[in-house]
Amino acid sequence: MKTFITNIHGPVARADPEAERLQLEIENYVKELCLDLQGLCYIICDQDAEVLRRISAGLGQPVGIWGNSVPEVDETGQPYLEPEDSDISKDFKLWAEGENQEYALEHGAYAGMAYFTMVIPAFTSMDILATMYSSCTGCNCYDYVVCMKLVNRFVSVLDWIYVPMADRDLSLVVSSRSNRHFMYRIHRILRPDVDLAE
Repeated sequence: MKTFITNIHGPVARADPEAERLQLEIENYVKELCLDLQGLCYIICDQDAEVLRRISAGLGQPVGIWGNSVPEVDETGQPYLEPEDSDISKDFKLWAEGENQEYALEHGAYAGMAYFTMVIPAFTSMDILATMYSSCTGCNCYDYVVCMKLVNRFVSVLDWIYVPMADRDLSLVVSSRSNRHFMYRIHRILRPDVDLAE
């Protein structure tokens, strides 16, 4: 993994000027997109399907893609038909199964240039998902600025969020400070060579 920066223990150490420069660049970039990283735990890493696979396997959590994406197949193995209102909250758990999980792990790792997606645990509460989908409606519902505001709003009720960043080859894995134990676990999964005291 080429890029790995975290703020779990506070700002990046001043001893690494390149990491500090990249951290500030990413913080400014996401701030322009209306995501305030202050008070959140995050890891900046490469956009890579292997990174997402390792997080999912290491946490024992299948993942789903929230945003401009739907599962490939329904519970019977037939092509999934998206509801007219685009609210797939009741079907989000389908991401955890076979073909859908493989799609989520492979394609969820990368940003689409014209729309927003993020990866969250596939078994996220249906109530939380319904609120998230109802918060994102209209013609600009998967616009990056609109959706980054949702990350701010929902990060406290989700275990963790993986956001592949458009215009970058980087991803942001983020959690609230109250869920930072997930970030410690993700750090150990991605960088087992670095000892990290909680």
